[in-house]
Formats: sequence, C-alpha cells, structure tokens
Amino acid sequence: MLWGLGGDLCRATRWAAGVGQAFAWIFIACGFAMMFGVRVPLLGTGIIGGLWLALIGWFLNNAALTSYQQLLIRRSLAQVPVSRIMLSHSATVSPDTSISALIDNYIMRTDQRAFPVVENGQLLGIVCLEDARRVDPSARATHTVRAVMTPVHDLTTATPEEASVEALRALSQREVNQLPVVKDGAIRGLIRREDILKWLSLHGEHVAAT
Repeated sequence: MLWGLGGDLCRATRWAAGVGQAFAWIFIACGFAMMFGVRVPLLGTGIIGGLWLALIGWFLNNAALTSYQQLLIRRSLAQVPVSRIMLSHSATVSPDTSISALIDNYIMRTDQRAFPVVENGQLLGIVCLEDARRVDPSARATHTVRAVMTPVHDLTTATPEEASVEALRALSQREVNQLPVVKDGAIRGLIRREDILKWLSLHGEHVAAT
C-alpha cells in the first residue's frame, strides 16, 4: 500500500520495516513486563506468556530488518554486472592434475576454495577443497581432478554481462560459495560470495555485510 501511494519501493519498505520494528519492541517490552508480574491488558501476565511474546517480538524485529536489507542488496546489485565483481584472474587446473598436486600447488598457495577445470580452453567442471578432502591421503598421488570434479553439466554458471543480483540468488539457491563465469564455453572467472559481500561493504546503500 505504501509503495502504491508513494511510488518509491525503497522508502515504502523502510517505513514498513520501521513500523514492524516498533511493534516488535512493544511486544518485547510487554513480554518482559509480563515475566516480571505486570498484567498487560488482553494478554495477562506470567513467565511463559511473556517469554512467548518477547520471542515473537524478537522474530518480528529480525524479519523487518532482513526485508529492508534484502531490498537494499537487490537495489545495490541490480545494475552491477558480474564482470565488475568477479575474480577474473582465477587459477584453473587441468583435469589430469593429481589430487596431491592440486593441494600442494593450488589449494595451499591461493585463497581460492574452488578451481575451474579447463582443457583446451573449455570449462569441464569445477573442483573444490571438499572434493580433495574426500580422497584418501594414500591415494591422492594417483587420483586425478577428473575423477572427483563436479562436471560442467551439473554446475550453475553465470555470464559476465548478467546482473550480480542474479548471481547472488543462484549462490543462495545452490548453497555454494562461488559460481564459474562462462562465455562461449570458456571460463572468464569466478563470482564468489565473499567478493559480493566485499563490494557491498564498499558500495552498498548502508548494507551490513553479514
């Protein structure tokens, strides 16, 4: 309703969140009062009832804050292409790299947790720290990346031109920390959750990077 009346979604969400927080703090205050024996009209008194009311207020306050923060994140990232935030010089590995070499030469020497697997300039898949950990230490010298990687057809990828907000949505839906950025089958970089949060902390509209 506020959005329709004022025509500004951000302002309307801020107002709605503020009203939600105001009710939340009223619930919390009434809840604590009930726990200390004060009789609240229509709600009564008592420790159990007061505790429930305070918890409802706490959840309502968090929901109000989250809804406004999510709007700010979407607004901040909507016009920002993935190419502006992505790690464009990410290390890549060959599918024939042994797991021991992956650990010694890549995982231990970079801050990446996942590595695009590339052959003849084309993305074949991605291998991450967890893939390497699942291989028995005694077999790491003989097992290769090809055997443990996630193949490209099972990956969600991003393109350099798409909005970063879409990449963040895909990261959340897949519950992963990075997506390969691909164009014409070739790897262009990685878009990582940590890089998005870093960008938001520097350029976002007072968005807390949590």
